[in-house]
Amino acid sequence: MTEEGKASRAALTVLVKAKRSSMGRAARARRKKPARWLYPWAVENRYAAAYRAWFRPVRDFVHDYVQKHREAVLMGDSADAVVRQDEAAGESFNTMVRSLNGWAGAYISDDEEKKLRSPVYLGLGNIADSAFDFNGIQYDKSVKSALGIQFPSDEGWWPSARELWQDMNYDIIRSDIKKYIADINAATEQAVTNGWSAGKLSAKIQELDDKISRSRARFIARDQMGKLNGQVSQHRMQDIGLSMYEWSTSGDERVRESHEVMEGLLCRWDDAEVCSHDNGKTWVPRPAGAVLMHPGMDYQCRCCALPWFDEILNELDAADGIVPDYGPEETAEFMETTETPEMPVLEEDFIPATNTNSSNAYAKNILGIPHADYKGVSLEAANEWNRGLTDNFRKFQELKEQFGFVGESHARNAAMKEKYKKLYFQEKRADFERQIRAKLPNASPEEIREITENTLEEYSNRYWQKNYGKHLKVPKLAVAQSYTPIEEWCQEFAGITVNKDHVKDYSDFLKRSERAVAAKYHPVGTETLKATLDHEIGHQLDSMLDLRTDSVILDLWGKLSHEQITEGLSVYAWNNTNPQPIREFIAEAWSEYCNNPAPRPIAKKVGERIEEVYKEWKRK
Repeated sequence: MTEEGKASRAALTVLVKAKRSSMGRAARARRKKPARWLYPWAVENRYAAAYRAWFRPVRDFVHDYVQKHREAVLMGDSADAVVRQDEAAGESFNTMVRSLNGWAGAYISDDEEKKLRSPVYLGLGNIADSAFDFNGIQYDKSVKSALGIQFPSDEGWWPSARELWQDMNYDIIRSDIKKYIADINAATEQAVTNGWSAGKLSAKIQELDDKISRSRARFIARDQMGKLNGQVSQHRMQDIGLSMYEWSTSGDERVRESHEVMEGLLCRWDDAEVCSHDNGKTWVPRPAGAVLMHPGMDYQCRCCALPWFDEILNELDAADGIVPDYGPEETAEFMETTETPEMPVLEEDFIPATNTNSSNAYAKNILGIPHADYKGVSLEAANEWNRGLTDNFRKFQELKEQFGFVGESHARNAAMKEKYKKLYFQEKRADFERQIRAKLPNASPEEIREITENTLEEYSNRYWQKNYGKHLKVPKLAVAQSYTPIEEWCQEFAGITVNKDHVKDYSDFLKRSERAVAAKYHPVGTETLKATLDHEIGHQLDSMLDLRTDSVILDLWGKLSHEQITEGLSVYAWNNTNPQPIREFIAEAWSEYCNNPAPRPIAKKVGERIEEVYKEWKRK
């Protein structure tokens, strides 16, 4: 243990001792396990999405170049109309190679100064900060639940750790881009020398695209997020003088056997090869076949280390002559206060709220969404929304991590604006006061404060409207909105909201929905608000799983005429303003699949394929 760690532990021990001084002997003896330390699923998903986004310009460059020059490339710049089997790569191919390498060199440069300004490098820094902040929330919850106090950890190590992680991940992404370009070059040269058709070359390029569009993105995101989360947890615990931790797996079917055997075992930070079965009294080698690393350090590991505060409490108990109580009473209290509540079975256990406050409480306490505001939404609509979210979170646990806010669309925008103004005031207040004081040297402090407040109000409203307000405006025809922020300050507002203007009167909403279904504008069985929610969930699943690039769904989309889609699904499935109409096709099919007791062939095929893709995605 470092000297800093010893000092922090001593300070923490003093605070805990002071807290315990007002407690009875039985209360001091009773142990409370720390709150469950959650894995940063949402940040991992952001990383995977960012990885694909960073690759997209490279893929677009390749596709655009090949589309424009593939005939010249494939013919090796020969004057012959037919490509010969022994044809050598010509100047068009060489130009493509030079263009790709030159473009990549500028996009994700080896030069240190250019790297620091790269959107990839900056984006990695933002992702690292999000993981760090999420981990900090878990740490604070853990200390508070186990010790009943708040105790910050030293975070002076974070800037250098952040930079190291940025550098490493930048190198990974740069290497992947270079490998992709090398594979494209190799495939194109093979196409030239072996006389491939343009279609065969395009198919090969699509095959290479598929490797990086989903599986590689998921692998890198999970592997690197697990490592970062593990390192940050270790730093935080050791910084407050903890030398032991309890191993906690993610508890799902993807946990490897070598990790599952470690569940609940006490471990040491200074030795990754031992464990204890008797609360640290004796240490033995880890079970046969167990992983010999700390949580998160193995490839794609999503396990977490739970801080073992008992090493501090045991010292205090020994001094007081107290025997720790690990009895059933403590276990029941822990399960009641710190475990993630099990989702209720919809048709049997879902209890509708009786008022708006209860709807908000259900979303926060049962669904685990940090912010909820159903103000202005009818009670029937709020219950339907919560019921739909419960259903989807049970099916797709990872979606839950993408929600920071649920409720009414205008309420979300108002909350966002309020936070934006608060941050703007904090950032600009000192500058504005200084400028006003310089312009009005004879003004009193009260006058300067008043002018500053008015100026901040005016400018914050102006910049909010320019940068966010006009984009977040709730369209009159929009019943629901999905929102995925791209900036850190507003991540807490991610989620799906409902427009109160459509559901103030739920019976009227149902009548309008029935007319839309009867006119074939929306699918059969989607008259309810839950079906509207499921449509938006379909969009989120599309983003998470890259459904719009799935070969089965693409093949179905390509074979169907507009008339067939109208009759077999809905008008909106093809006639919409989305730049990628297939996305509405997927969302409409998912909505019918979830809500029509007997989904029709199109919805059934798309719905079953989504479930298959999700299972494959979870295994990767």
